[in-house]
Amino acid sequence: MATDDNAEYLTDSVNFRKYLGVYDEGNEHINVICKGDNIMVIKTSSEFINEMWTRPQIRERKVYSLKDLMKHHIFE
Repeated sequence: MATDDNAEYLTDSVNFRKYLGVYDEGNEHINVICKGDNIMVIKTSSEFINEMWTRPQIRERKVYSLKDLMKHHIFE
């Protein structure tokens, strides 16, 4: 049985690895936007909507501090 679900992580490969969630390749996306020390993670879904007329729905939004992730050595 096949699935299109993927787990997404944010990592610098040495100091931290933060679990961001699972998304379905067909209609969900996890976008990561870095601005200075802030890392914004936005999970969107286009399930049941017409993308020609409507933007994907934001399902989850989180903001992380890069300094805090590195300082606390978060490994999930």
